[in-house]
Amino acid sequence: MAFGTQWYNRSVYILPDLKEAGADSIWPQLSLYNYGVLAAGLGELGLALCIHPEAVWAEVERIYRAFRPDRGGSWFYFEVDQGFPFGNIQALAEAIAAYREA
Repeated sequence: MAFGTQWYNRSVYILPDLKEAGADSIWPQLSLYNYGVLAAGLGELGLALCIHPEAVWAEVERIYRAFRPDRGGSWFYFEVDQGFPFGNIQALAEAIAAYREA
């Protein structure tokens, strides 16, 4: 398992138990985690990451500021899968559109 000292929040140690109890997703406080390590651990367990629409806006802003797509540093692309909450899809599309228009 990817659970080790790289994980910033000890609450991740309960993730295997949550999976065993039937959970298929988690909604963590993202700022506490190293994204790469969190993604690896969730992938290993087959758990999805739930993000609140407000967090979607914050994440788009974080990516925009880091990669500056307006200066050719990156571009936004997203796919929608069955079961994605509509509010998150809407927030993602609106946030990306807002930065494209800025």
